[in-house]
Amino acid sequence: MNKDISLLPMLFAALHKKMMEQHQKILAANNLSKTHLPYLMILNDNQDGLMQNEMSEMLFLDKAHTSRSLKELQENGYIVKGDVNTYKNKFRLTDKGIDIAKTFKNQNALIRQKVFETLNKEEIDQLSNIISKLYKAIE
Repeated sequence: MNKDISLLPMLFAALHKKMMEQHQKILAANNLSKTHLPYLMILNDNQDGLMQNEMSEMLFLDKAHTSRSLKELQENGYIVKGDVNTYKNKFRLTDKGIDIAKTFKNQNALIRQKVFETLNKEEIDQLSNIISKLYKAIE
């Protein structure tokens, strides 16, 4: 294997680390931890709400983790639980939750812009094709 290609996972890890450093600033300022982030983002993408078990399955996280995180998000006013008298209630973002999810999306867009502004359109297209092929190979 080409040595340069073997460094690809390290590049992705470094990019992820830089994104998380930026996220951590936002999380700390809002009394959140990185465990809350997936729930905020998945609920932002599913504005009709999701049940707890749906989120656990979609995020590949255990039910206890999901339960703790959702409880903390609810206590801090980021999410609301639907009809609390039924077993199959859905969680939704509050306005506060929507605002923080939007903040993360904007931060991600800025980071992506900074990373990809170093590439021209042809290089971005090539990278996209390569990543798609690699992803399909591990499915």
